[in-house]
Amino acid sequence: MLSDEQIDSRLKEWATWVTVGDASGYPATNVLHESWSPGRGAMQVSAGVCRARDRERAVGAAIKQLSARLQDTVCVYYCKRLSVVEQAEVLGCGESTVRARVREARRLLGQWLSA
Repeated sequence: MLSDEQIDSRLKEWATWVTVGDASGYPATNVLHESWSPGRGAMQVSAGVCRARDRERAVGAAIKQLSARLQDTVCVYYCKRLSVVEQAEVLGCGESTVRARVREARRLLGQWLSA
């Protein structure tokens, strides 16, 4: 079975994939003028994105199996980057409830993703 730290890490990777994307829509040339290109030796800028992998897809599929409350909590906790106070406000529950839901979601996801 995956540890709590491993599940947390996979959920963070999934959240990055969901919120940032895979950069597949970025053009290779300037969209304002078709003849422009960066030229030889030009610095390549990294967007800091991750490619969609089977791992992120598996985590996303497992999250969809959670109850609606746990899905909402996982999305708010990992994707919105709010404080726990703000998360509780958004979810309409107490801070301890947010923490309990995250623990429960991690436990369930750990079981499902280990199988």
